[in-house]
Amino acid sequence: MVAAFVLAAAISANAQNISYKVTEDDPYAIKKLGVHIDPYWMDVWGANSLKFGAGARVDYHLGRLGSIHLDIRKAYLDLGELNTRENTEWVSKSGKFKKFFYIEPHIAFHLSDKVKSQYMNVVLSSNSYSYGGYTYSSSKYISVPGSLRKIIALHAGFYSLTSTYNAGAVSSFANNDSILSAVGTKNGKDTTLFLPGGTYGHITTGVLLAGFSFKKIKNLWINADGYGNAGHTGYTDFYIDLLFAPVIKLSNMLQNAGETNEWKIDSEEKKRLGWRLTWAKKKPMRSAVSYKFEIGQRPGLKGGSFFFNMIFGYNIAAM
Repeated sequence: MVAAFVLAAAISANAQNISYKVTEDDPYAIKKLGVHIDPYWMDVWGANSLKFGAGARVDYHLGRLGSIHLDIRKAYLDLGELNTRENTEWVSKSGKFKKFFYIEPHIAFHLSDKVKSQYMNVVLSSNSYSYGGYTYSSSKYISVPGSLRKIIALHAGFYSLTSTYNAGAVSSFANNDSILSAVGTKNGKDTTLFLPGGTYGHITTGVLLAGFSFKKIKNLWINADGYGNAGHTGYTDFYIDLLFAPVIKLSNMLQNAGETNEWKIDSEEKKRLGWRLTWAKKKPMRSAVSYKFEIGQRPGLKGGSFFFNMIFGYNIAAM
């Protein structure tokens, strides 16, 4: 540990003696349009099972005014949908169970857009070696004063989400370990709805969102003697949102055991408020890998509102 620290300090100190010239230091000179191709995302949402899928995101920056964003996701593997298709007694009214689908447009209006000076580590070279079955790496870097752009923005938009849900994980449906119940309508008459364990249905939510966004942008490039061009760039966005769902729709169910009965489900266990924290990262000036992580509580059903998702994609920077 001590040896590694001494080595890192020596490499850094040695690098500080290198002459360099700043060729660009403008965090406002970023690509306006970014199109993210997301071949992989994962979503875990309480009673709504585990989903894997692909999607796309679009970012369009309006200079100092703000930015516009669009996020679309579609599951290619939906464990809740698989469980539903295996249930032969209960089906949705349409006879088909759709995989998870999500679409979200939102916009950010800049409240504060300032630049401050900050030392940034610019990596000049990196190397790695193996010893004793382990791989070690070291980097030579130089600390250069650069411009850090910090943005505080008002963040607002909405999203629409369709997903399967596990009725067995909803507290209002729980009667005992094997039978689930909720007040519903059978052939136009109010009655008590009994569902077998493991029954899945559809939920559709329309959610309004609002909060604050905190962005940091760096775009520093130098030309160092003996090393050539090197840079320290980055774009991170952290935002916190409150969520409100004016629309929460639970699908009707059909029972195919003997006569076909339609059950119009309207659970009182609807949760209309929620929150989320989001962190996203990309390169501001060139095409590269991008990331996005979210955590929070989605509106929908009580007792199963916690969610977490992560998105890995490739950002194509344009314009």
